[in-house]
Amino acid sequence: MIELKPVLNLKADILQFLNGRNGTNHLKADDILILNQEKDGAILYTWNGVDKGKSVTHVGLYEASSRKQKVIWIYTQRLKMVSCSINQEKTLLAFTEFKTVAGHGRRRVPVYSAFLAELQGVYARVFSLNMELSNFIKVQFLYGDQMSTKDSRLLVMFHKESIGLYHIPLGRVGDKGTVMREQPKTEQITRRFVWCQWDAQCQHLHYIHYDRLSNSEDQQKEPIMSSIQFFQDGTFKEMLEIPITGLFPKIRSSGKSHYSRDLLHDGIPDTSLNVRVLTNNNGAFCLCYQELLSDSPDARHLSSDSSVSDSPFQPLRMSQSSQHSGEQTNEFKYHIYIVHHAMIIQGCVSSSMSRASPEALVRFVWHGDYLMVFCPGQFVHLLNVGIEIEPCHHILLHGKSYSCLEHRNIQRQPASDGDDSVIEEEMVDKSDYKTSTQGPLDVRIKNTHSLLSSKNK
Repeated sequence: MIELKPVLNLKADILQFLNGRNGTNHLKADDILILNQEKDGAILYTWNGVDKGKSVTHVGLYEASSRKQKVIWIYTQRLKMVSCSINQEKTLLAFTEFKTVAGHGRRRVPVYSAFLAELQGVYARVFSLNMELSNFIKVQFLYGDQMSTKDSRLLVMFHKESIGLYHIPLGRVGDKGTVMREQPKTEQITRRFVWCQWDAQCQHLHYIHYDRLSNSEDQQKEPIMSSIQFFQDGTFKEMLEIPITGLFPKIRSSGKSHYSRDLLHDGIPDTSLNVRVLTNNNGAFCLCYQELLSDSPDARHLSSDSSVSDSPFQPLRMSQSSQHSGEQTNEFKYHIYIVHHAMIIQGCVSSSMSRASPEALVRFVWHGDYLMVFCPGQFVHLLNVGIEIEPCHHILLHGKSYSCLEHRNIQRQPASDGDDSVIEEEMVDKSDYKTSTQGPLDVRIKNTHSLLSSKNK
């Protein structure tokens, strides 16, 4: 298989800095929570400690290029921070706090709250966004090609509620300080959504929501993935819409969610979904999705316990199980929506429980022009999904050898516009593996220039 070698031990660098700063070795790796990485490479992390005899929460900044670090903010109380972002000028810090409060009976109720803190003001002012929700809140500042001392723009993603854009006017104080001048103005990006991903480098927001399809007589709402491009002046445009009906699970916006302790997560860390958008500077665009046990209604019922832990993070209930030759197995099922070819690839790999961790996730990353789908210790699939030819000649590496593979010929039939469209291509191992290619995929391009050119800047 492909061997991955670590090139940076981020927590080790942070621990060395913090323990050297304090002159002690009492901090451990588990005490540090890495929360975000901005477009300029800056990594934000937090830890709880003691300052001048008081329990406080620290926020640190790690410069990835120079490996320099500094403490940028100390809050005078101890809190559980689960999301944070710093603006491009390094004058404002947005963060989300998690806590539990007493509910009915003995039940503890989760509460997420978002705040803004000034980093250069004379006084340590912290402003509340006046939102307390039971679902995760992600905060993310927008970055442009140039810094601005007049305003900052903050995306706030209220999971299963809405996504809003906050326009924050800034003013000068003293010789070098910059503070918030007046109340932010808000603009709604979208209403209820179930998943999102922020692309810091391109300033793209991808999200999945439910809506009625304009060309369908059925009034039932269907899952749609949309992508938005944000610009320097704070404006934005919707680039494309992709109906993903059929393969994506039905998710209730009123349902209970659990969140993972995923480092540097660029979206909502919902454990019921493993979704990833991958784009390339040549115009390739793929939506990757893994089926999880928590996709099913039975699994959601089992996970809806009557109490809430004081931790904001919950373990993942992983992968569908089945009986295979008298042995219990995990099935890794994934779907790749190849937007630039308007096609879908589906894959399925079975692995025994003794070899596959029930908490293992399938990863989706680029490997050149190949899309690499892998689960450590189980399998590596290199999918040839480049823009120049139709997907074919994939490379499949598994934890054990396969002696018999059946190849079924590609079946084609004329599409409605007279062109050929791939209906199915299937390669099946008689016991443990199969992949299929389906098409066509309905893709609605809203702004082609923004979608392709922003990657090439």
